[in-house]
Amino acid sequence: MEKRAKKDKNFFEILSVRIIVCYGLFACLFFLTALRIYEISTTENLSAAQNSQSLKTQNIMRIRWTVYNTNMLPITNNKRDYFALIPPSPDAVISVSDYLSGSEKESAIKTLKEKKVALCKPDMIIKNENIATTYIYKTDYKNFIFPHIVGYLGENGHGVSGIEAAYDDILYTDKYVKGVYRISGNGQSLLGEKPYFENDIRAVKDGVVLTLDTNIQKAVFEAGNKLKKGAIIIADAKNGKIRALVSTPSYDPQNLSASLNDKNSPLINRALLSFAVGSVFKPTIAAAAIDNNLSGFSYTCKGRCLLSHRYFYCHKHDGHGTVDLNGALAFSCNTYFYNLAINLGSEKIRKYSSNFNFGNSFNICKNLSVSGGNLTKTDNLTADAQIANFAIGQGDITVSPVGILPLYLSIAGDGGYHIPSIVEATIKNGIKTPYNIGEKTYAMSKVAADKLKTGLRGTVVKGTGTDAASEKVQIAGKTATAQTGKYNRKTEITNSWFCGFFPYDKPQYVGVVFSEGTNEISCGQIFKEIAEKIVKNP
Repeated sequence: MEKRAKKDKNFFEILSVRIIVCYGLFACLFFLTALRIYEISTTENLSAAQNSQSLKTQNIMRIRWTVYNTNMLPITNNKRDYFALIPPSPDAVISVSDYLSGSEKESAIKTLKEKKVALCKPDMIIKNENIATTYIYKTDYKNFIFPHIVGYLGENGHGVSGIEAAYDDILYTDKYVKGVYRISGNGQSLLGEKPYFENDIRAVKDGVVLTLDTNIQKAVFEAGNKLKKGAIIIADAKNGKIRALVSTPSYDPQNLSASLNDKNSPLINRALLSFAVGSVFKPTIAAAAIDNNLSGFSYTCKGRCLLSHRYFYCHKHDGHGTVDLNGALAFSCNTYFYNLAINLGSEKIRKYSSNFNFGNSFNICKNLSVSGGNLTKTDNLTADAQIANFAIGQGDITVSPVGILPLYLSIAGDGGYHIPSIVEATIKNGIKTPYNIGEKTYAMSKVAADKLKTGLRGTVVKGTGTDAASEKVQIAGKTATAQTGKYNRKTEITNSWFCGFFPYDKPQYVGVVFSEGTNEISCGQIFKEIAEKIVKNP
């Protein structure tokens, strides 16, 4: 027994030692494994941190979405600029020599010799698998024909005027096209790493689509150069969509400082401002007369008539003789309209004039409004003299060149008009949303519109608007020489107008030519030249 007990004791002692040894080995293995996991984790984190720090990002150009014409051709972002990121590899140097020249080439080679990535502007896409190339659109303002309606940007990249300001919420972004590549701790390029571009916008079409037709805008812009100060608008007769809008003098969006001190104020958009309007207002009184059963009114013009104890004159001092409505429109007989308006009465002529939105501001798109001008109040039309001034668009009546469009759109459009508009649609995130032009407003009867068409055709054929007569297209319209009450020394400054439509039998376009102050060429002649260009190149 004693011998067996001793043997069992030795066995348990050996077993205990072995258990202790195994436990120690297990603990050591566990420690080594944990240490290795920690080392791997630390290495990966360090590697990630190193990679992050070695990523070089270079802003190239701020992204701003596009303003398009009615045919979805870009007005802004109208020019491609190519950019390339060239890593310092032997084949890249060869490409530099093939695709670059002059100072661009010298700068790129110098950068590559420093073992850095060169950002340069080639003339085309570089065909090299190690070189990243893209193109970015920017606005080329050379010979730009849309300055007043498109507007310009501020230094912060936001729109300041025109469409750029009105739709800044759509056009502006804080994103940049970026060049991205990896560099070592000393700033040199990592060999074998191909650079790339971020926020490439070549296929993006977001922006604002205007109603402007570039061909018509070009014809109007060229004609506008014949005006010292003024505005020209051409609108679609069916829906009031503006196909061209020009204010003159023009300005360079990239050289605004040159326009700031110009006495002719080229930065203002005269198409949207109100001016003394004169005789182009007369069809308003004529329409009121027709719709109030006075279309048969006739009057014998002797060159002047006595109203409110003073004489009111016609521009033809020896008089027009007996004239009817058509004759009065054709020859712009003032005394006829004085007496026609007095027969109608102040309430009727004032109420009828409001049908065309005179005296009210309206938007031609979101956030871009036309001056409401001024329409004489009924309380100020109590005397015959006041009614007489009102009848010929004088006194305190002011209307903008765009603001007069509803009257002539109504005549061309069988009595009705849409509020003029300049935006076709907006595009955001690829989704196109049409601009709501609203319902058509009927301001006069079709009978009145038809009779006024005939009368305004007579103005061009035989009356005061013969400067607008064309053998290529039949034009109808009305002239005006509006007194402003302002003088240059002893000579009163007057505004000249021609408002009309063409072709006469089936009107497609309604237009306004306005000259602020004197001008060497008549507004009717300018209207004719524009109409002939449009029908030749529709």
